[in-house]
Order: sequence, then C-alpha cells, then structure tokens
Amino acid sequence: CEVGQGIHTKVAQAAAFRLGVPMALIKLAPTTTGKIPNSTGTGGSSTSETAVEAVLNACDLLLTRLEPYLPPSFPPSLSEWQSAIATAAAEGVCLAAEGWFAPTHRRTKPFQYYIYCAALTEVEMDILTGEVTVLSSSIVYDAGRSLNPMVDIGQIEGAFVQGLGYYLTERVDFDEHGRLTSNGTWMYKPPGVRDIPLEFNVTLVPPPPPSSLSSATSSGGRAAAGTQSKTKSREEGEKEGGKDGLVLSSKATGEPPYMLASSAYFGLIGAIREGRREWREGGKDGEKDEEEEEEEEEIALSIPATIEERVKTVDVPVAAFVLT
Repeated sequence: CEVGQGIHTKVAQAAAFRLGVPMALIKLAPTTTGKIPNSTGTGGSSTSETAVEAVLNACDLLLTRLEPYLPPSFPPSLSEWQSAIATAAAEGVCLAAEGWFAPTHRRTKPFQYYIYCAALTEVEMDILTGEVTVLSSSIVYDAGRSLNPMVDIGQIEGAFVQGLGYYLTERVDFDEHGRLTSNGTWMYKPPGVRDIPLEFNVTLVPPPPPSSLSSATSSGGRAAAGTQSKTKSREEGEKEGGKDGLVLSSKATGEPPYMLASSAYFGLIGAIREGRREWREGGKDGEKDEEEEEEEEEIALSIPATIEERVKTVDVPVAAFVLT
C-alpha cells in the first residue's frame, strides 16, 4: 500500500505505459480490503515490483478484451482510445479487470537479483564533545531501469538517513525489569534534520541500452509488448506462481541503501583514530611505544555509536583540552 514511498506514482505510470494512454487518464484510490481482501503488507522492498506487475497483468486483460476495438497501431491516439472504450461498453464488454501477482518463489528463493551500490561519506567529529557532522555523502546506486528516478532517489536518500540513525544515534535501553527506558525522544534519538549530510549526492547507474521491451512497444504493437514483458493472464499467473527476473527491468530501492550508512560509521572510526593520533603527538604523557600504537589502531566502537560511546572510545582526557 502507499505509505509515502511513491507506489501510486509508479503504478499509475505502469498502467499508462502498458495501455498506451496519457497519465491524466489514470486515477488511483486508497488501498482497501473491500477491493483486495488478502493483500500483504508493505515490506522487503517488494511492494513496487508486485504492485506494478499486478497492474500490468490487469492491463493485459483489458487490452485483450479491447483488441477488436483498438486500431492496429500502438499506442492509440486519445480519440481512438475513447472511441474504443465507448464502443466496447456499448457492446457489453467487461471493462473492469483484476491483476494479481504473488510469486511463490519468494518463499523458496526470495531474491531474484543483486543490487550493486557504493557510498563515500566524510564525517567530522569533535573529539571533546563527541558531536558528529556528516559533511558529505555520495552514493552510486544500481536501480536497473528505474520505474521513476525521482521517487527512487528519494527512497535512497531516506533509507540512508534512516541507516544513519541505526549506526549513530538510535540506542534502545531496558531497565533491570525489562522495561523499555528509551521510550521517547529525550532518550531515544532518531535522525533529525541536522543529521542529514550537508552535501548529499545520489547517482543512479545509467541503465543498459533500451531493452527489447521498449523497442517492441514502439514498433510491434500491443501483442508484442505483452509478449516481451512476459506477463500472463490472471489465471495463468496463478498457476505459474509468478516469474523470475525484473519487473520492467527495475530494481528495488526501499531498503538496500540502508546499509550504505555504514560508510558514516567507518568514517567515524577513522576520525577517532585520527583524533587519537593528534593527541598522542601533542600530549604530555610521553611517547608511546610501537606496540601500544599498534594496539590503538584497532578501534572498538559499539553500534549505535552514540555520543557517549564516541567519547568513551576516543579516551582522550579532558585535561588535554585545557589551555595553559
């Protein structure tokens, strides 16, 4: 269901693409059990793919029924589409269709492809207070042929910031009786506006040359487009239990970018290591031998790396910061 992740936008685009009509003709309504009583929850970065594939299946059913009324060329003009709909309705053709996509392979082989991505993050840490500023993050992400680049970039940014909370701020604490004590923002710190990287760049890996799907759509008509997309009728889809591969050559963007925030965590370890080095060079406790220096290179920093954990890990005495 739509919870702000752009599912409605992607579904509307997929319907317009398959039917060959303007986006303005596509209307959406909220998810309701009155229409789909046994849908699943949103999760696993799978909602875009399953929802889009389902609407493509429904569109294929409609196109099959409208085949006698549509012109051979595809896509039809707006007037041709309206004329075909009016004629089909007058002849009693059912113009409602249900699309269903519930791949059984998700229970036996849940992942059908790999997602490749990388992030480079620069952080700055005040080793006295433990305060961290994420100066910049640059992400390169393979979304395949993105269903909607603007939506997907927003999903990547949001997942990354959510990951910053996991790695840097969101600590869960319980008392000796097992009661949750970090039950408000005074103790539990989700990422806020100031935690977003000051410079934030997301680049989608350019997709490969146009696939046979788009070439078929432009030159082969509705039947070729349906064949190239490998969608089935509802009945066939239920028997087959879904298909392998990508949906319209796209890849998920909901949760995979979450782990890219580990780049900030490892950047923080580097900042702590550098802070220790600077203190050793300017400190007054004497020179440390090589063995001690090698031991200090291994930074043990808990996750989430909260302010308290950062200050404890830096382990630089406050006296080192007192001006004399």
